[in-house]
Amino acid sequence: MPLAPELAPLPIQTLIDLVQRLSLATSQAEITATVTRAIRRLTDADGATFVFREGECSYYADEDAITPLWKGRRFPLAQCIGGWTMEHGRMAVIDDIRGDDRIPEAAYRPTFVRSLAVAPVRTNTPIAAIGAYWATAKRPADVDIAMLQAIAHAAALALQNLELVNSLKAAAETKARLLTAVGHDLRQPLQSLTLFAGVLEGEATSPTGKAAVGQINAAVDRMANLLGSILALAELGNGGITVQRSQVAVDALLEPLEAEMAPQAMAKGITLRRMPSSARISTDPGLLSAVLRNLMANSIRYTARGRVVVGARRHGDTVTLIVGDTGIGIDAAKQAMIFEEFYQIGNSARDFTSGTGVGLAIVRRLVDILGHHIQVRSIEGRGSLFAVTVPAA
Repeated sequence: MPLAPELAPLPIQTLIDLVQRLSLATSQAEITATVTRAIRRLTDADGATFVFREGECSYYADEDAITPLWKGRRFPLAQCIGGWTMEHGRMAVIDDIRGDDRIPEAAYRPTFVRSLAVAPVRTNTPIAAIGAYWATAKRPADVDIAMLQAIAHAAALALQNLELVNSLKAAAETKARLLTAVGHDLRQPLQSLTLFAGVLEGEATSPTGKAAVGQINAAVDRMANLLGSILALAELGNGGITVQRSQVAVDALLEPLEAEMAPQAMAKGITLRRMPSSARISTDPGLLSAVLRNLMANSIRYTARGRVVVGARRHGDTVTLIVGDTGIGIDAAKQAMIFEEFYQIGNSARDFTSGTGVGLAIVRRLVDILGHHIQVRSIEGRGSLFAVTVPAA
């Protein structure tokens, strides 16, 4: 039989709110506190606990109760109902604790508990259990038992999600440390190479020798660019970037970039055009300039003829900064990959004269740090358009 109309909305909405809060939880303590509060509200219990399995012990990690229960204490699995639930992977429902031999009398005598329901968190291989406790001896209602099982399922998903997030964070931190170490270890020999190349340049007199020195200098420059990219990725990965927001005119950002990038465009015989704008935006000018510089350099690199255009369009309370080109374009199936580290279109041989392949990865990370939004639209063989949306000032 369905719940009465006046009773149905509260538990359902509360359960929905619980799932939403758990999906955003960033720590185990936040999960346990959220779950125990929800148990009391959804089951009208006098107390609730969250118990973790630690080897052959049960650890009562959190509770929400009318008087203290066992928070912070550990019991052998065989000596508490939470342990029994985790060992058997089954729910325990006890109408009266005085008539059940699974209940350790000494642990319950000082408490208000007379009846309870305990559900495993992850039934196949339980990692925890949650319990609801009442001060009167009674059979818990079927709806309360069902609600406790639903909460246990939500808690299992939240803990699994937290484990995954922590694993990803640890992997990212390890990667950032490795990149930093590699970058710093490479810096000294690179500086030595630069000095040696300078000595050779002064000694080389024959055309062959001068050509060889020129190739060495070009290789050193490419290595320096790659090293700079590695260190930039490492800094972005270890949280070393601080955002300093201010209000700035779009033209104040684009004019210096146009002057800086014009020689590169001219050297390739393409047109670099800036569309004037009166818009003002709220951003970190330095970080956003780095984003636009990378986008413009990328467009110039992949445009053999035609033009690169930069400008801005205002839409209500946002401004979209645009970098477009008539370059090689990007296949639709590959557009999601271009923001990955060291990915380059049509450069599977890793020829670093075509760039290092991290410019757009840096763009993505900087845009995320700034809280802006980036989109790309492209047609292979016709060109690409990158659009960064920022708040208007």
